[in-house]
Amino acid sequence: MRLLAFVFLMMWSALAFAETELTETEHEFTGKLEVGGDRKAGNTNNTSYDGAVELGYTYAQWQAQFAFKGNQGTEDGVITEDYYEGSLKGLYNFENKYYVFLLQTYRDDFFGGIYREIGQIGGVGYHAFAEIPDYSLDVEIGYGERRTKKQPRSISI
Repeated sequence: MRLLAFVFLMMWSALAFAETELTETEHEFTGKLEVGGDRKAGNTNNTSYDGAVELGYTYAQWQAQFAFKGNQGTEDGVITEDYYEGSLKGLYNFENKYYVFLLQTYRDDFFGGIYREIGQIGGVGYHAFAEIPDYSLDVEIGYGERRTKKQPRSISI
């Protein structure tokens, strides 16, 4: 929690020194949705469902990105796959290709041995090749913290 407060203060202090003139405010929304599944029958009946969502929003120098994906599978009515992952990233772009960012992540993988994993990352980044169309490379450095709650050794379902 201290890390999150530190990075939040770092971003707001960076805003105080930012030399930006908002003459024209631009809004841009982006999104992507994926849904899938399959069903197999034979000696065992298997069903699997997948889904993913990516959303983005840009307002002047601010950007927000949200992503979520999940997967669940069953074999003869018993859940054999259960995986969920999400992230939320906010960043502020300066006029000289540099930016500051905050990233919050969440992962839940019951059958992978991880009950719950939460991470927070904050740092600075650089948009390399920003002036070349159709090419992008972001270089980021920061500090993060991850908390993992693992599954107990014996799982009874």
